[in-house]
Amino acid sequence: ERPLYANRSSLVPRTVSESNMEAFFVGTASCIPSATRGVSCTVLRRDGAFMVFDAGEGTQTTLQRCSVSPKRIDRIFVTHCHGDHTFGLTGLLCLMGQDREKEEGSYVPVDIYGPAGLRAYLRASCQLTQSRIVARYRVHELHGVPWLMNLPPHMKPPPPPDVCGMGMAPDAK
Repeated sequence: ERPLYANRSSLVPRTVSESNMEAFFVGTASCIPSATRGVSCTVLRRDGAFMVFDAGEGTQTTLQRCSVSPKRIDRIFVTHCHGDHTFGLTGLLCLMGQDREKEEGSYVPVDIYGPAGLRAYLRASCQLTQSRIVARYRVHELHGVPWLMNLPPHMKPPPPPDVCGMGMAPDAK
């Protein structure tokens, strides 16, 4: 066992057992990034495997400042499809693609787990941004997971807007 401090300014250690697990808090600034804090992204290392939980905007740049090698990431988990948890996903996949291109040969695709609609989001994002160096990936969408079902009506999210709503006009014919 070794002492672990709750924060750097704390002088009172608490004790935890040594572990083969390590957490990296890559982004902790909620939904608005700042010059010193990125948005939602946590990396968990376990037995040499790296798992990313959420990839908010700018994840690929903040990830390069910590000791996590993008080529070692083998799983990405997206908790929900809000922008502060997904806007950095395409950039992260491009960073991983660059790293993996240097090591020619066969590598397994990164597995991405998340809510229904994630596959369509990734495909559209990669196509619209013309991202050509995206690491190979497999999406595992979770269907039928209850989400906000037991909340009171005033706390439930609004229904999605119409396709032509929110200031968007239909395509000209």
